[in-house]
Amino acid sequence: MTSKIVLLVDDNPTNLEVLFEALDQSGLRLLVAEDGEEALERVEYVKPDIILMDVMMPCMDGFEACRRLKSQPETASIPVIFMTALNETSHKLEGLSIGGVDYITKPIDPDEVLARVNIHLSLRDAQIQLYDQNQLLKQEVERRQRIEQSLKLLVRTVSHDLRNPVTGLLLVLKGILNQPSTHQSLDQHASLNVIEPSGNTLVDVATDTVNVNRSILERIVVSATHQLELINSLLETHSLDPAESQNTLDTPSDQSENSLSEEIVLHHKSFYFHQLVDYVVSDVQPLVESNGDQLFTYIPSTLPSLEGDMSQLWRVLENLITNAVKHNSPGVSITITAEQVDAELICKVRDDGQGISADDCLHLFEPYHRAQSQQKTPGLGLGLYLCRQIIEAHGGQIKVFSELGTGATFQFVLPISS
Repeated sequence: MTSKIVLLVDDNPTNLEVLFEALDQSGLRLLVAEDGEEALERVEYVKPDIILMDVMMPCMDGFEACRRLKSQPETASIPVIFMTALNETSHKLEGLSIGGVDYITKPIDPDEVLARVNIHLSLRDAQIQLYDQNQLLKQEVERRQRIEQSLKLLVRTVSHDLRNPVTGLLLVLKGILNQPSTHQSLDQHASLNVIEPSGNTLVDVATDTVNVNRSILERIVVSATHQLELINSLLETHSLDPAESQNTLDTPSDQSENSLSEEIVLHHKSFYFHQLVDYVVSDVQPLVESNGDQLFTYIPSTLPSLEGDMSQLWRVLENLITNAVKHNSPGVSITITAEQVDAELICKVRDDGQGISADDCLHLFEPYHRAQSQQKTPGLGLGLYLCRQIIEAHGGQIKVFSELGTGATFQFVLPISS
């Protein structure tokens, strides 16, 4: 380990000898200058880690030498301890005001000198370490910002490309639904052309008549419409001007900086919560059944209407239900309940699965956090973070109540339209 360099500046040989005796056995490397000008010359060639500077010296006093050191970026951070027989407060204040870090009053006490030097060397090491850590943090922030911009561009591009096939699907489905027959069918003599990207026909297959129940088509239309709304919301989110994003939400102004809720675009409409739950349950029921799980809902149709973005709240419920399926063993029971308490709607999504540890519950809604029990399942740890941002953007709150082995309950609260 390189020895720390201490520059001793004093025009009195006796004082220098006392300083040498105090510091010589401490493992420090000592340099000497007899006045301020000589000190500045020394510093040009060797940058000391700390300077002990006498105030009263010929040619250039310690105050002036300190001023010049602090005026140069390459020497401004070197700590300067003044040594003086002047015990007046005005002199001490002057020394501290021009950048001195401490004062040692003459006659010099060797033990005091060594103690003060060690303290300020430790402080300097801590400052250097903090500076290095800040630089690393700055680099990491810049790296993450570049990644974020790339992801936004990717999401916007993919979202744009997804709109066409989903829109086309909706047009076909709605066209079938508008046919004046009780059962929707494809013409028996119609053919299905499979086209490769180059435009060449690969297959020409005569299709049989397919009878589809109208309720199934209606469910597909609802699901496809929901997909299109999500794609449009992604496009809106990532095309926002940062200066305008705050104005897109009816959210409190004291939300944390860079919160995703500041970028979520809400399209407020009046709707009934039991209808939203019916849509979501219909959409996720195949996944629930394929895993051998059971899904129960207890949502009174008498609940008053809500004012909010139905599509975004769909995402919340869908996330909570699919998480209960994905992160538990097959065969769990999932229950959704809702009730009105004063001017709020309280919704709970419960499961009787393996539960979540207390420590994970504290961080579950943070971005990229994944509970220990979720490490083996695919995901980025953004679903619950997104849920929190959507609920908070609606002026509500979301929480989790769980312990290992007792299942989990996710509860969110939304304001009810007045």
